[in-house]
Amino acid sequence: MARTPTKKAEAGLATKPFQPSIGTDFGRVEDVEARTRDFLARFVALAAGSMVAVTGLYGLTTGN
Repeated sequence: MARTPTKKAEAGLATKPFQPSIGTDFGRVEDVEARTRDFLARFVALAAGSMVAVTGLYGLTTGN
């Protein structure tokens, strides 16, 4: 008895166990950009503030 292939197999469209959905993993581009800007703004502000604190402590310890 011959095995008859299905229509998907004939067309080469066999389903894979994992089908990635491109573009839906991270959400909308605007949301990702907003979160990135938020992170960078906070990082720059905290880095600048911590450097001012470090230089202030250095000035206190050296007496300048």
